[in-house]
Amino acid sequence: DQVSFYGQDSFRINRRLTLNYGVRYDADIGFYNPKNGSQATNRAVLALQKIGQLPQGDRALPQDDRNNFSPRIGIAFDPTGTGKAVLRASYGLFYDQIFQNVQFFGLQQAGNSIYALQVFDPIRIGIDPTPVRTGFLPDLPAGVGSGRFIDPNIRTPYTQQASINFQYEFKPGYIFDTNYIHILGLHQFVNVELNPRAGVLDPNYVVGQTTPRILNAAFAAAGIGPFSRFRMASSINRSRYDGFTVGINKRYSGSSNFKYQFGFNYTLARALVYGSAQGAQVNDFGFTFENPFNFFRPVDFGRSNEDARHRAVFNGLVDIPYGFQISTIIQAESARPFPVAADQDLNGDGLTFTDFPRLDAQGNFIKFNRGDKVTGTPTGINPGRGVPYFQVDLRVTKKFKLGEKATLQGYVEFFNLFNRSNVGNSFANSIFSTIPTGPNSSREAVNVKDIPSTGLLGSSFGAGTTIGIPFQAQFGVRLSF
Repeated sequence: DQVSFYGQDSFRINRRLTLNYGVRYDADIGFYNPKNGSQATNRAVLALQKIGQLPQGDRALPQDDRNNFSPRIGIAFDPTGTGKAVLRASYGLFYDQIFQNVQFFGLQQAGNSIYALQVFDPIRIGIDPTPVRTGFLPDLPAGVGSGRFIDPNIRTPYTQQASINFQYEFKPGYIFDTNYIHILGLHQFVNVELNPRAGVLDPNYVVGQTTPRILNAAFAAAGIGPFSRFRMASSINRSRYDGFTVGINKRYSGSSNFKYQFGFNYTLARALVYGSAQGAQVNDFGFTFENPFNFFRPVDFGRSNEDARHRAVFNGLVDIPYGFQISTIIQAESARPFPVAADQDLNGDGLTFTDFPRLDAQGNFIKFNRGDKVTGTPTGINPGRGVPYFQVDLRVTKKFKLGEKATLQGYVEFFNLFNRSNVGNSFANSIFSTIPTGPNSSREAVNVKDIPSTGLLGSSFGAGTTIGIPFQAQFGVRLSF
């Protein structure tokens, strides 16, 4: 059950200053201990309890987070007293709704089951028969079973948001607008690996050497296991967004035969988050920390996948003679970052598809080995950059008057008018076998610019609007009476 309520008020201190304030409350009741099961019988939890390695001791059950009060406050001030300028400022807390896969991960191992992955041979769709799946995995190979459960201390993610805005009517109908927004994300979702391989911190580690998982010796002594990963769904990650916007807007006005309006806004922004070298998205369970022994390394705080440094948007509308009206939206955005995979086991965890080297200042790849140390200065997560985004949408309308009380309006709309391929950051993020191998390799002579552009994923059109992918046109009529 979700419970929410809010209260708000506005108080006019004087004719030039208004105070807005309020509080909101959100809670998920019975989310972690539903009627149909509980984490108390989770197989991963029971295994960790048996060897005394369950975080927070024996308290296995996460509790509902019920103290989610979020106060908000804002002011609006007229610095000139003429009504032509306004200064606004605000601050508040904003709670997220819980991603329901969190509950699913914790409950799926509450019965007599274990979480595992079975890989079938490649299937030629439409030619080969679909593999037959049974209700269990017979002859499960040792060491591939993994555990998943919810952190007993999990909390609802929230952000602290602050903004300051100034608007000024410098000419009748023309508004200058500038805005600064700061968003600090706290207690955001991430996976914590509790049974990693020790190789990433071993000073004597050799690239390609497989090291044992740290808990498997204790599992063996207890007569269980061995296991592979033990992932704990936690809410300990952090993120930060800062954006500065400046724009000019003109209200709809003009002569009887020629009226128009327009708006232009430019945003300079930065989105940062802690994450693995696999990349990082804000508030996502898809990532784990690259170093499971040291979560918040400075090198792991960097550009998120959503980081768009520059963005400009223009919208305009103009009435022209003979009842025609033309309107447009033009969007331009700088390239977003993406991770680049090594396709090698660099940290000794037995997996090749999760190892993502970093770049040095010259754009060459760096490996994390030799006790988590590197040569040079890494640039951080998401070293790759996609391609800039640009899209133009256009609409043309024509009105026809039908008698005194009816109007017929015909229109045609064009989405992605120039049919631009906006691939964004949807690149195949692996350099495959181009990195040299060897136990003493620490810097790789492969530049991110040399990654083959043939590695695009899926369609060459990225998500810009809900309909304009790729060029599309639609026609319509509207009758008003």
